[in-house]
Amino acid sequence: MARTDTTPRPQPAAEPSPPQPARRGDRGLTTLEWLLIVAAVAGLAALAVVLVQNVVDETAEQITGSNARVTAARVAAQEITDETKAVFDRTTPRPTPTDKTTANTDGKAKCERLTITYGDALEDGKVEAFWGNDADGTSDGPVDSTAAGFCVIRKTS
Repeated sequence: MARTDTTPRPQPAAEPSPPQPARRGDRGLTTLEWLLIVAAVAGLAALAVVLVQNVVDETAEQITGSNARVTAARVAAQEITDETKAVFDRTTPRPTPTDKTTANTDGKAKCERLTITYGDALEDGKVEAFWGNDADGTSDGPVDSTAAGFCVIRKTS
């Protein structure tokens, strides 16, 4: 048998639902989201500009602090010295006194040409290439077949 004495129970009152955030759906990003994205991109661009400026400033300071042509002259002088020493240090075939004298003569000629090539590298002086028998360029004695010569770059007034 069916029960007939049932009365409907009262339903609890519905609570208001909290506000829903804007839905993306077909509309895309909200205005606040676009604003945050644009601000982030602008911040990254500003950071990149500051970093690039710092690198450029540091590079400019390094360039003004050194003279590239004088450095190139010193590198060329060292190469000439190394070529000459290679003849003296050779073990097979062992260099003859004529080979050594020729190496020094050729080295001296190449070194003297550096004065012509790099002589105007300094604003307040002249670059001079010196061929001598010691690495500090103070001894200008004759260079013969007994030892390899050195090409040294000096600043003169």
